Amino acid sequence: MAAVGCVEGGEEEGAAGRAEEQWVGAEEVCEGVFSGAGSRQLERATGTVEFFTTQAPGYVNDLPSLLEAIRNLDGYEQGFCRIHAASVDLGVPNLRFYFRWEPSHLVVAEEDSDLWDDPANVFYDHGEKALTLGENDAFLYFSCGVAGREGHLLTARLHMKPGAEPDERMVLLNSLSRSVAEGLGCLEESGLSDSSPREMDR
Repeated sequence: MAAVGCVEGGEEEGAAGRAEEQWVGAEEVCEGVFSGAGSRQLERATGTVEFFTTQAPGYVNDLPSLLEAIRNLDGYEQGFCRIHAASVDLGVPNLRFYFRWEPSHLVVAEEDSDLWDDPANVFYDHGEKALTLGENDAFLYFSCGVAGREGHLLTARLHMKPGAEPDERMVLLNSLSRSVAEGLGCLEESGLSDSSPREMDR
């Protein structure tokens, strides 16, 4: 699996960004992109029922814009939905999502991954590949037949700080990924069910 860095610095998060706070419930976050189960999981994972989002270059905050960006993505990855939770004030978003196209041949099987033997990482039998890393991150790879993306998997990533339990992170990421797959017309192909992802035996 390709290495992915999570950089916290270099963003202007100050009073200008916070001056436009508009608190909404989990079911309204990012134009209602999370399913019923996903919105409930967002509340459980963050310990709050109030959220707001902020804008930044390289991010979009609504599903139609995300779908268009994914179809036309020519950079490394597309950021989506910078969520601030009322329960935590870090001055930066508590949750951020990212999408990118990954060449299928670069996605290493779970048992062959250097990450497999680390007990801090949890692998799931979901999509083409699904895992959480440490306390803050989750990844989900799935098939999505978009024109011009043959030989690629669509990869979804969640970065969450403070972190949450692995299952909570994966349910959140799966909820968003299902909405994306449905919007791109590849929900059945993706293999992303609406049931909770099942942890793999190791």
